Amino acid sequence: MIPVRHIERLDPIDISLIRELETDARQPYSRLAAKLSVSRPTIQSRIERLLDNGIISIVCLASYIALGYTMGVILAINSQPSRLKEVADGLRYCKPVCYAMLCTGRFDIMAWAGFRDNKELASFLSDDLRTIPGLAHFETMLTLKLVKVSITLLADEGRFAVAHPA
Repeated sequence: MIPVRHIERLDPIDISLIRELETDARQPYSRLAAKLSVSRPTIQSRIERLLDNGIISIVCLASYIALGYTMGVILAINSQPSRLKEVADGLRYCKPVCYAMLCTGRFDIMAWAGFRDNKELASFLSDDLRTIPGLAHFETMLTLKLVKVSITLLADEGRFAVAHPA
């Protein structure tokens, strides 16, 4: 995901458009226009604006297992005091790291990385991760089973509904 370049107020058409794209990003502009009761040029210009401002991005989400990555590893990382930015920048350039985020709680950074085998993981831990300046401590957790992958925020807005007994 690219950083948001310009914070702007999203109107109901923008929200509906994002919801539709989350459901199926391959929909033709003409179908989106019909669903949202606006013109095709309106859809095209709104998508361009949302892309240009970093509000949305269009990505290919491939299965890491299908690509030969048999191991997913969660990295829980602490930095030395005042060196958090340095550690985060170091992770940015580690090829196996797909996601890295600064967080609150027991760890400063949580990350996810994919590896083809134990040899790749061992090499990464000793040759790459341990050499990042400012890194104080890390723990690794092997992903045993992937139970959900979702990059949608709006498509399933009712997903947090809780049924209460009568």
